[in-house]
Amino acid sequence: MSVQEVETEVKITPTDPLILSPTITNKKQPRGIHQFSGVFYALFSSFLFTFSTFTIRQLGVDLLDALLIRFSIQLLLTLSFALHKKYTLLSGTGLQVFLQIICALTGAGGFVLFSLALR
Repeated sequence: MSVQEVETEVKITPTDPLILSPTITNKKQPRGIHQFSGVFYALFSSFLFTFSTFTIRQLGVDLLDALLIRFSIQLLLTLSFALHKKYTLLSGTGLQVFLQIICALTGAGGFVLFSLALR
């Protein structure tokens, strides 16, 4: 038996995932803003919603006008993020895409009708 064969036989890998040492890779780990980008987008979305509510209360702007501006800004930011990350906007079978479109249209239509009812 050579020394090399003995070394390969002695290697024991732990089965508990908590004691595994992290592997070193050449892949760049996300840092800072890239790691927490989802949190930043959620906070910015909340800021836009709060700002539109503040605008309605303080300036006396119409509810539908303020929220349409907010939704336009949020739509542009969401689309730019999705295109930058190369996400597919609609995926699945033809029936699933059709149902996604119907769901989006009924949600948007319900919001517009609700806003018009508040006028």
